[in-house]
Amino acid sequence: MDALLKATIQSLLTKAIAYCATGIVLYLADLALWGQPVAMQQLPCILVLATLFFAFGLALSPLYLRIMRQGGKRAMGFYILQKGLRLMGALVLLVVYAFAGKENLVAFALNLFVLYIVGMVVSLIYSTRMEHLSRTKQ
Repeated sequence: MDALLKATIQSLLTKAIAYCATGIVLYLADLALWGQPVAMQQLPCILVLATLFFAFGLALSPLYLRIMRQGGKRAMGFYILQKGLRLMGALVLLVVYAFAGKENLVAFALNLFVLYIVGMVVSLIYSTRMEHLSRTKQ
């Protein structure tokens, strides 16, 4: 197994653990801030958001791995495109939730923001590591 593939697998495992831990923390924060009814109402939202963000990262990891194996010349463009798509997806989710007439929009928005930031940080660490491995390989 080459170093780039190993880094990709480790990143996906780290991302899964980060989303699980963040989901637990968000549930407990919702419970402490807004009470049990809001926390229970937000629990499925947290699970769906974490799953969607993880699936997005999982779908794009093979593409990023292939770009890095080809020398990484298009890595910056792909990275920016990925971040833009993730931001647009998060904004669409927020707007859909708001127009669906759901209550507790603030709690949903905070949960969405935290999960978005966690995904961005893990993705940034992964991209930095892949860039480093790609440079040392050449």
